[in-house]
Parts: sequence; structure tokens; C-alpha cells
Amino acid sequence: MTGVGETLEDRISSLPDELLIKILSCSATKDAYTTCILSKRWLYLWTSIRNFSFANTNYRENFTSFVNYILSRSVSPKIQKFELDYSYCDVESRWQITEWLNFAATRKVEHLLLWSTDLITSPFPLPQSFCECSSLITLAIVVGRFNFDDTVIAWKSLKSLKLGNFIIDDYKIAKILSGCPALEDMELHDLVVLNGPHRLEFMSSKLKTLKLNGQWLINDGSLRCVEIFSPYIQHLEISGGLYDLKCILVDVSAVVTAKLTFNIMCIKDINYDYGLHVDPEEDSCSGYHQFFRSLAHCYLLMFHNVKELTIGTWFTELEDTHCHFELSDLVKGDDIDLQNWILFGFPNLKNVKIINFPGERQNLDDDKGFREIVSVLPLLQ
Repeated sequence: MTGVGETLEDRISSLPDELLIKILSCSATKDAYTTCILSKRWLYLWTSIRNFSFANTNYRENFTSFVNYILSRSVSPKIQKFELDYSYCDVESRWQITEWLNFAATRKVEHLLLWSTDLITSPFPLPQSFCECSSLITLAIVVGRFNFDDTVIAWKSLKSLKLGNFIIDDYKIAKILSGCPALEDMELHDLVVLNGPHRLEFMSSKLKTLKLNGQWLINDGSLRCVEIFSPYIQHLEISGGLYDLKCILVDVSAVVTAKLTFNIMCIKDINYDYGLHVDPEEDSCSGYHQFFRSLAHCYLLMFHNVKELTIGTWFTELEDTHCHFELSDLVKGDDIDLQNWILFGFPNLKNVKIINFPGERQNLDDDKGFREIVSVLPLLQ
């Protein structure tokens, strides 16, 4: 057995440095670093890795010193991927993040992911070198409070951008988009929408995919309304919990693939979840639900050129889209004629999917005709 082990080790060690560095670059950074104890052959190979992945949850006590140690000894002139999970970082470490981003920018990083599981209330600035990093191709910032009011955004090569737990601000969105002329895909995840209305314009002809995935539930009595202008978007997805967010589509005329699987929540249910007193006999919420039904109807009428359409449970008024207050009104005879909603005609439509429950779908092929949705509805009620 010893001989076999030695032979295997010799075979790996005999590989050229470039190949070994590629192998180490595919490993977790901590694992790549520990190979330095194998032999003199491996002592400094890890310093040439092109991918970095740091997670504070794995080594909280010495996280900052470990990241600084690794980056200070890196000799690779270019970084392909840089991933940083800075969850539970102390205040000092959070400010050092700007230095780590500066390092990634100077090494011409191509793919960068910033991640945190805790909400950071105090924003910290993005370094100008990072905001002008022309090598970036994909960027994801999830749960982060960054301040780039005094910086210039110039991500000239960026094609994919994901912002999570992002406070919607018309000016900031416009500033980001103006600095990303090559952007093709954009995702806004877990939006934080404060008092509106907000007007988001996605006017680049290169931006083809837009995803809006849920919002944080905030019950402060303010109006949360977002208007979307995206005349060149071809693929649109609105998913997750919108709760009381009024997401109004103003121009989506170029959409060919639409996925509308979001869910909403009655204003009475929101108040109930916050522990506020709700009297089911007063202040009927039927007007609130009627607004969203009208809004959903408008969604369908907007997609003149759509070829593939996926619809969620909001369409059939099932499950969470009916609060228990409104259901009591329906029992009393306040019925909803779903077929009157479907006053649309899509000449290019080839496929429709109605998602009833997670994992369960109803498919309608184009050769059967779009009218058959009407015959499906009674089965869903």
C-alpha cells in the first residue's frame, strides 16, 4: 500500500505547474492553501491560484488575518473568480472589504460574488478602482450596503449583474445601468422598496433578461409602487413574494418569454402578521384584491409578442392570493369570474404553463389553441 501511495503522489507531483495550479484553483481556497504542507514541490503552488473563495462562517476568529495572509502572498497577475462571504464580520473587517475589492480589481477579476447572511445597516464605500474594473464579466452583491454615491461606475465588460437585498433607488439604478453598456442580464433579488412610487428604466438595447425576485416585507404604511420601463427586454421573470408591492409594467413590448410566478399578500394579512388588530367585519379588503386582479390582467395584455408564458397561483386566485378575510366574503356570494380576465389574444404564443402548486404544472401546446386555458380554469377553482 505504501508503494501505491508513493506512486500516486509521484504521478501528481510530476504534472506541470500550470496544470496543478488549475486543479488548486478549482478547490476551496483554504484547501488549496493546506497543500503547502505536502512537500517542497507544493510549498508555493497555492500562491498562483486564480480563484479565491472565502467564507467567514468557516473560520470566524481569524477570518480577516487569513484573507490578508492569502492575498498578500498571491502572485497570480489575473483572478478569474473572487467569492467573499463576509457574514458576521466585525466593523473593522467590513471596512477591510474595500481593500480586498481593490485587490481583486488590480488583478483584473472577471467574476465576483459578495455574500452575507446578516443585514448590514451601515453602508461602506466601494473603492473607485473596483467601480472602474473593466475586466468584470459577472457581478453579484447579495445582502450588502454599499455606498457609491461619490464614485463613477464603469463596468464596461459586465454582462451579468445581480443585486440582492438592494434598496430601490431610481438614481442609483440609473447610475449603475449607465456604467454597464454591455449588460445583458440583470436580477434584483429581495428588493427593499421604501416610499414610492419609483420609476426604473432599462433602456439599453443589449439588456435582454430582467428578473425581479421578491421584496422584503415592510409594514410602515408607505406606498410601494415600482414602474418598469424595459422596451428591449426579451425575457422577463417576476417571482417570489411581492406582498403589497405594486409592480407596474409600462413597456415590455419586446418580451418573448414571460414567467410570472410571484405571490401577493392581503394588506389585512400583513397587518395580522405584524400583530396589529384586524377586524374582519370592517374595512373590506376587496378593493385591495381588485387592484391586483386588474394589475394582473394588465400584465397579460402587455405581452403582445410573447411565445412562452408561465403563470403562477395568483392567476387562479388560489392559496395565499386569497386572504382568509376575503374568502369569508366569497362564501357569502362575492364570486370571481376568472374567464372574464382572459380577454387577451397572443398570435405568437406557443406554450403556456400554469403552476398550480410547487412542482405541479399544466401545459398547453400551441396546436390546441390558447382558448383551452378557459376550459382548464374550472379544474383549478
